[in-house]
Amino acid sequence: MGKLEIISGISELLNESVEKDALTLASDKSLNAISNVKTLYTGGNSIDEVYAVSRAIDILNNMKRNNHRIESIYVYLEDCDYVLSTDMSVHRTKEIMKNPWFCELITNPENHWSSGKKEGMTEKNVFSFVFNLRFMSDLHGWLVINIDENVICDLVNHSEYIQDGYILVADESGKVMSHMDKSVIGSNMGDAEYFQKIMGADESAGFFLQDIGGTKNLITYSKSPLYGWVYIGIFSMNTLMMNLNSVMFRISIVLFFLLAIGAGSVYIISSRQLHPLMMLISDIKKKGVFVSEKDNNDIKFVYNAFETLIRQVQNRAVNDRNDQINLYLRSLLLDDIPVRKDIGTLDETKMHLGIVISLDHYEIFSASCPPEEKVYLKKLILEIFSSAFSEKYKCVGCLLHYDIIVLILEAVDFTDLSMVKSTLKTTQQQLKATTGYSVSLGVGNAHEGFPGTRLSYQEALNALQYRLVYGWECIVYFETESKRNDIFYYQEDHVDIMLNQIRSLQRDKAEEELKEILDKMMAQNIKFDNMWLFLNQIFSAFLEFLVASNIGIQDMLSEQTALGSPFYGKKTIIEIQEWFIEIINRIIDTLQFHKASSTSPIEQMFNYINNNFNRDISIEMIAEHVGLSYSHVRKLFKEETGKNIIDYINSLRIEKAKTLLLETQLTVSEIADAVGYTGTQGFLRNFRKKVGLTPTEFRNIEKFDDAADKK
Repeated sequence: MGKLEIISGISELLNESVEKDALTLASDKSLNAISNVKTLYTGGNSIDEVYAVSRAIDILNNMKRNNHRIESIYVYLEDCDYVLSTDMSVHRTKEIMKNPWFCELITNPENHWSSGKKEGMTEKNVFSFVFNLRFMSDLHGWLVINIDENVICDLVNHSEYIQDGYILVADESGKVMSHMDKSVIGSNMGDAEYFQKIMGADESAGFFLQDIGGTKNLITYSKSPLYGWVYIGIFSMNTLMMNLNSVMFRISIVLFFLLAIGAGSVYIISSRQLHPLMMLISDIKKKGVFVSEKDNNDIKFVYNAFETLIRQVQNRAVNDRNDQINLYLRSLLLDDIPVRKDIGTLDETKMHLGIVISLDHYEIFSASCPPEEKVYLKKLILEIFSSAFSEKYKCVGCLLHYDIIVLILEAVDFTDLSMVKSTLKTTQQQLKATTGYSVSLGVGNAHEGFPGTRLSYQEALNALQYRLVYGWECIVYFETESKRNDIFYYQEDHVDIMLNQIRSLQRDKAEEELKEILDKMMAQNIKFDNMWLFLNQIFSAFLEFLVASNIGIQDMLSEQTALGSPFYGKKTIIEIQEWFIEIINRIIDTLQFHKASSTSPIEQMFNYINNNFNRDISIEMIAEHVGLSYSHVRKLFKEETGKNIIDYINSLRIEKAKTLLLETQLTVSEIADAVGYTGTQGFLRNFRKKVGLTPTEFRNIEKFDDAADKK
């Protein structure tokens, strides 16, 4: 019963945390900026409106990532044709309102919470907390925050405390909200006799025995004043009865043995003296306390049993202490619930240094590992780094978010960080060698007191953002990165050049220009926020280009990418560069298709060959591009030009090669690759056939003639 009251208290803290998250979202300026965006599906949106919606979705995703308890978030706005979410970024209002789960929440939002199954989206039971935005922000609508039912279920049915039974959660009407058996969630148990006893009891907590399905059970309950939730524990009495029968059987065996070997007097003395001891020994064995079979002496047996029991109690206390420390550190860093100093392990008068550890390629790791393995690995990483510093510093750590591990070092001072830096580098390398996983680290400055602890943690988080610059397996120090230039930076001329190259279908040049733009940005040594703003401005320039080119944004980028965060999950500049190059190729492919559809097949062939002869192209690829058969392409090209397609391609390649031979210092092999040949031999054969000389002879003769002309 005490466990149920503790669980009820923890659930109330969870509810308070969700309410704080809702208030944080509702007061965010980026979310309120969409108040004037009424439609997304009729077209004609300005770039500012598209960006505002994109930023709002980014805010929702950030909240979900920072709170592992949240399953999803939805924002429903009155008189708008869209609904924002973390599941699919944007939904059509008329489509999502066809979903019974969502429709019930919005049309009957008088309850602060509800539970149910989302149909047509994620098939999960959730606790849905519904907040009226009208009372919290400038928006008119509803904010829905969903908590996975499994979070509540795992919380109330922790295996360390719950044995031979389970705990369920229901509301005052008897509707089952959380249960180990997922098939009964949503059903009503209001007619159950034991539930009627609970609701009819004057006490807020209690217990009683009850037959359920022909089996006697111990029923415990705790009625929470929060939303009228009822926590009910159901525990079978069968196990207890089986243990009792086992004890009685053992007693019978002992009695039979004593009757067989002793006289009545011996029997009486033995039963009086040994029976309590044998009962105690049998009860100890029944409880599962480990005792060596070599302990033949009964007194020694009992002594060892109690020693083992004491050790188990101590270990349980250590585990409970670790859970308390984890909660203590989370509350200290996030400041979402008051810090309990009675379980604190940090000295408020000393200096604290925050270190944030993040698994590289976390999305790939998360998709490939079961949940238990993910938790185990993150705990192992924390243990490895804690052990590396334990001799020099006091260490406290916790698993904070889905990919964030936090380690706090405590000392009188941190004037010399050379030991910290060398230990971090060595431990990072050892972790990669032993587990195969790499991590990146952000390190804050050392500060005094609990406010300083939070500040150092925030600095470490900010430092870790510069993984964008340094790539995977980096160690970034806030002290160094805080000296970066805090200036606005944008290369409008170069971005325009890149867009013009895209418009003229110059694929390679556009990619090279993009790389140069990003390289110049990196060379400016600007702060992360300025870099992130610059990257978003490039993205906005792409959106403007698509609108001006009459290319549908959703058709080009997909609905989720166009209106959600384009850089979600991308931690390094290399990943973002690859994403931009992918978009460049999609746009050019679309422009080529539009251009080809308005020209004749022979013009389409020439355009394709002239733009791609320096690639490994074939007649099959040309035929696919113009939408004709292989034989028809060969015949049409021959009829129109009098030339063979392959000969024409080779002529273009040889002419380009001649230019490269005269104007560059590239080797013959490099030139062959640059003009589209997959091997040097084919290039040499075609060059001699077309020119009558080898490439080297051609280069030498032309240079000799140039020199003679100058004389």
